[in-house]
Amino acid sequence: MEKVIAIFLNHIAVVQGLSNNTKAAYRNDLGQLLQYLRSQRTDFSDVGWASVCEQDLVAYVLHLHDRGYSSTTRARKVASAKSLFAFMLDEGYINIDLTGGLHSPRLGRSLPDTLTIEDVDRLLNAASIGNSPEANRDRAMLELLYATGMRVSELVGLDVGDLDLELGAVRCFGKGSKERVMPIHS
Repeated sequence: MEKVIAIFLNHIAVVQGLSNNTKAAYRNDLGQLLQYLRSQRTDFSDVGWASVCEQDLVAYVLHLHDRGYSSTTRARKVASAKSLFAFMLDEGYINIDLTGGLHSPRLGRSLPDTLTIEDVDRLLNAASIGNSPEANRDRAMLELLYATGMRVSELVGLDVGDLDLELGAVRCFGKGSKERVMPIHS
């Protein structure tokens, strides 16, 4: 059963081009689903994915709710399960998609929290304490995040070749390996 999950994770990485972070989230979500199913039925490991029924999946979603997972987390875990079962149906591991009746929680859209100008100043000033190479690096990283709005995962994935000082730009790769070129100041 872990083998099917491993094949699926390879599929989403290679064929769909999903990021390592997305792949890690799927691995975590599907591992948790597998652990839940095994805890409910002692014969589950012997008979495999074909023995899962729609009630098992509905009970899993209710279990997540009872454990206090947020709507966003439950929706992601349901989406992971749906993707796995669609893949297994396409590949012939199962004969029927059991996730058709599986519903995700409704999600409201909320704006992200933002830092105040004072918070940003305090953050940059804290990084400026000292004149060591590490302090200079930290300040440059924070200024780059603040100036461009790039994600931390994009920042830590930068190479020296991604910086073009002549052009005054930095190139990064974001979600879905999408390339972005952003202007930077001196």
